[in-house]
Amino acid sequence: SLASEVESLREAHTALREGKANEALDVLDRDAAPADSSALDQERAAVRIFALCRLGQTDEARQLAGEFLAKWPSSPHAPRVRTACPSP
Repeated sequence: SLASEVESLREAHTALREGKANEALDVLDRDAAPADSSALDQERAAVRIFALCRLGQTDEARQLAGEFLAKWPSSPHAPRVRTACPSP
């Protein structure tokens, strides 16, 4: 349900703010919505990118960021996604 997706994203955001990037990824993986079915896909993808950057998994984060920006170039999350993992 949308309410459970919102709660999962809230939990992932909280974990990320507390410096628990692994926990944020675990929440996203545990509560993943069926593919292409959620109104919150952009939010979920952005949180995953931010968590991967914090964990130093920059190659994967940059790949996902590129996919994100190709799919949702006008997303309100796009500016943060672009700068989440600065290029070396």
